Amino acid sequence: MLKKVEKSIFLTKPIIGIVKRGVDDIYKVNKSLAGKLIKSGAIPILILSDNIDDLDEVLKLCDGIVMPGGKDIYDYDRYICKYATYNDIPLLGICLGMQIMNEKYLEKTKENHQNVMHKIITKEGTIINKLIGNTYVNSRHEECITDVDDYIISAYSEDGVIEAIEHKNNKFNVGVQWHPEDLTDDSLFIEFVKSCIKKTK
Repeated sequence: MLKKVEKSIFLTKPIIGIVKRGVDDIYKVNKSLAGKLIKSGAIPILILSDNIDDLDEVLKLCDGIVMPGGKDIYDYDRYICKYATYNDIPLLGICLGMQIMNEKYLEKTKENHQNVMHKIITKEGTIINKLIGNTYVNSRHEECITDVDDYIISAYSEDGVIEAIEHKNNKFNVGVQWHPEDLTDDSLFIEFVKSCIKKTK
């Protein structure tokens, strides 16, 4: 039998907002992405609004934000990225999500990085190096970033493509060019969710 419960603002798990991606007029979220977040101890929600005036109210609910892969960049993507960075809200950018984080230097990928597994070389002392080291990742992108401003480059592919970036000042503001939601290693999601847990005095 169902029981009535009182709503509480004291949640035991962090709320992670996933930025919407559209396919044929349908908003979708990758099942494996949501699954990784749930497995890592978070409650994922989908950020559906593209009205900049409404986004602040939605983003206030989020302890962390994931900008997933996709094809096109919209104004709300840019706004959400800037909002998270300005307010030091943990941010994880995946593929297109990483490209949005440093869109100024976005170009077509010179080499074929579509549907391949390849090795990345990580920079010592970075979050990515600590979590996964030099390893093999999956790749399916037609564009990449070629430089950074407020970020450090924490991983390259062997053919020189920037594979991961981390913000110089924020506690967790990380972009990866690959799709960790489709790999077996959960360490990146576990660390991301951990960074989203609000500390109580």
